[in-house]
Amino acid sequence: MPYTHLSFNKRATLCSGFFILLVIINLALTEGSVGSIIELVTKIGNEMAVNTKTKRIPVKWIRDGAKAAYDKKACCFICNITDELELHHTHGMTNLLEKWAKDNNVSLNTDDEVLEIRDEFIRLHHKEIYEDVFTLCVQHHRKLHQIFGKSPPLSTANKQVRWVHIQKDKHNGIDVRHEKPEPIEVVSERREVKSSSGNDLSSGGIFDRFLGSYRSLSSF
Repeated sequence: MPYTHLSFNKRATLCSGFFILLVIINLALTEGSVGSIIELVTKIGNEMAVNTKTKRIPVKWIRDGAKAAYDKKACCFICNITDELELHHTHGMTNLLEKWAKDNNVSLNTDDEVLEIRDEFIRLHHKEIYEDVFTLCVQHHRKLHQIFGKSPPLSTANKQVRWVHIQKDKHNGIDVRHEKPEPIEVVSERREVKSSSGNDLSSGGIFDRFLGSYRSLSSF
């Protein structure tokens, strides 16, 4: 692969490798101390290991790759304000990425690792990234996060959707009071109750037998 086609991090690592090699050769020619050379190489190696960690928060790489296709509306979904609009994901991108990486044992330790999985992650989470979103004004977006937190758990996604729609109805003057629960259906007008002796105490039990006995006596 041509050098110019390498990523910035890989080019930097390659250049660092050449530099270390030159330092080692120079020390070998001048100092001749194996212990000093090993100590320096170890120190430089540790610094390189630190420098290969992610220089950006992983989710920022994901957002960079996804934002070109965002469908940001011209007004707030709730109040129709057209100024200071922001896009809200009901499935927070950070939580979504961390959960996916954990479930699939994916490493996000370096920028290159994040870039390597970015397209796949966006493809697998198309609905959460592009469909389960609302365009909100700053005020309503801030209010939503005051209720659900700075980084709402993924389990609250449906509650967030419901909250947004309720706020929209309120803004439009629609009655949003909770509906009364459905009445419990009466299966039977009479409930049969058994006494401890096993006699039928329902309205059609002892009384009906008593009435039958009375009619029989009256017929004499």
